[in-house]
Parts: sequence; C-alpha cells; structure tokens
Amino acid sequence: MADYSMDDEKWTGRKETCIAWFEANPSLAIEEDREALAMGFFRVGDNRPENRVKYWSAICSLFAGLPNSPVGPGRTSNMTVGQKSQLDTFIAKVVQYATDSFNENGYIYAMARTHGKSGGEFYRLMDDGDEIYGKYEGKKARAILVKAFNASFKGDEESRVYWPTILHDDGETQILDFSLYESNEGANDGYPNVQYRASEEEE
Repeated sequence: MADYSMDDEKWTGRKETCIAWFEANPSLAIEEDREALAMGFFRVGDNRPENRVKYWSAICSLFAGLPNSPVGPGRTSNMTVGQKSQLDTFIAKVVQYATDSFNENGYIYAMARTHGKSGGEFYRLMDDGDEIYGKYEGKKARAILVKAFNASFKGDEESRVYWPTILHDDGETQILDFSLYESNEGANDGYPNVQYRASEEEE
C-alpha cells in the first residue's frame, strides 16, 4: 500500500516556506485565491499526516507556471524565501528581455553565439536559439547575483561583487533587500542591489 505520510518537521518547514513566500508576494498570494487554498490544504494536513503527500502535491500545483515558485527542487540557498523570490522574479525578466532583444535587435541576432568552450556556435543557427540565448543570459545574471549575495552572507571582503549590508545596534549584520538602493529616478524597485568593489589597481 502506498505511503502518503509526511513527518511533522518536513511538513512544518514547507508550510513556513509558503507563508514567507505569501508575505513577500502579496499580489500573487491573492491571485486565484492561491494563499487561501494552500493554507486550507495545510490545515487539513495538520490533522491528517497520513495524507500529507497528497495535500502537498495539491499545494505545489497552485504555484505551477510561476517564475519564483517556492516549491520544487533546488539547492539550499542562503537567501530568505522573500529574497529568493525577488531574485527568481528578476531573473525571469532578464530571460524574457534577452529573448526579446535577440529577436528584435539585428546585431544581437547576427552576432550572438555560445562561449568558445561550448563551440562558439551562433544562436541563430540553433532550433529555439532565442530561448537558449535568453536562458544563458539569465544563468549568467543569476551566477553573479548569487555570488554577490553569498560574499556578503559569508563576510567575504575580498569579493569584487557584493551585496550592501547594515550593522544593527546588537552587532548583527543584515544584508539589505533585493531592491533597496535608489537610482537617479528614485526607488529602483525590482532591480538588484549588487555593488562592485574596485581593486587597488583600478582606484
């Protein structure tokens, strides 16, 4: 007989992750009653641990198609659920922008190609080359942003890229939110807070 149970620690951890995601994404929480439905399944699962895997599958389906879904496979991140959600949302925009640019910009379409170690093939000669190009640009953006965040998380003062931090009165270091800095136009909502640390040679 199939086992659909889930232990309390895993169930509670997943519930806390979803709650944090709803707090970070209030509009998506309301959309299609996503939060209300998910919390309904969690309440039922709280009292019926023998069927929690079924309820979790139903909860996962509520996030299908979202670029910043809090469920699914992936490595453990040093970011909070809210920070990770903001990053995923931004990367999805990078992928879409790069894909659109490939199709709309003649120079990019003609000249963009894979890295030399990957053969240097032109994306325009590939099936779905625009999508492949977009995903590659998104992968590059994610790599540098995660590197910057982790540098601040670990207190690495040698890293060229980093995330700004503030020091609380209690001595604890807090990494600033994803889009807290201001541009010339004001609050730069939705854009990364990454900074660059110049080397002595560059200064």
